[in-house]
Amino acid sequence: MLFRNKTVVVAEDDCNLLMSLCIVLERLGYDAIPAENGVEVMQILRILSPDAITLDLNMPILGGLETLKLIKEDERYKNIPVIVVSGESQSETIEECRNLGCAAFLQKPAGMADLSSALEKNIFPQRGRRHARISLDVRITLNTGGTSNMFYTRTLSESGVFVRTKHPFAVGTGMEIVLPLDGEDVTVRGSVIYVTSPDDLRPGMAVVFDNVQEFAAARIRDFVLKYISKDIECLAVAQECNPSV
Repeated sequence: MLFRNKTVVVAEDDCNLLMSLCIVLERLGYDAIPAENGVEVMQILRILSPDAITLDLNMPILGGLETLKLIKEDERYKNIPVIVVSGESQSETIEECRNLGCAAFLQKPAGMADLSSALEKNIFPQRGRRHARISLDVRITLNTGGTSNMFYTRTLSESGVFVRTKHPFAVGTGMEIVLPLDGEDVTVRGSVIYVTSPDDLRPGMAVVFDNVQEFAAARIRDFVLKYISKDIECLAVAQECNPSV
């Protein structure tokens, strides 16, 4: 499902960087689970099956290479994409990670665009790269059938919005969507592409934008990127303060 949150385990021994990475991934619409070493990663895997793992190499107790090897040797976990994010630059180390089965190798300081692209490519391989998606809780207006309805959002991307409600419209319902973005209303057309059950932990409906005008598309894109950049700045500060991580 386009709007369903995916889970990413983030393994990083630097607490500030770990927190920043988790915040950014949450902004991108993922459920991020922190781990400070390989032992914690393996403990998490015994409890749940994440959609992907990001893995630092230089971690205490159980390092990244050892953790990657354990994951790929275990039938229960070997198909989970593992993205190595490390300050290591030696070609031998990079080659070893690839031979062990990592999905991608990103060198620190890793840009969020590269990390987002690697996650999207491996979590959604059948669709390729999606638009960046953020978790967002704002009130929007949906106009349909001559009536106006107020709802709160759960996520927003350049391609659509997920609306929180226990009483969703029918799939295929067309509407006008009024989005308040930085104090300015942006109006687009859209339609419901799927709904979740009222008993679901996240009841609501996914609305995809239709034939968005260039100006509106640019405003939505700028808003999403600005929202993400707030936490990318925090990540950059953490990396500058800890250049060796």
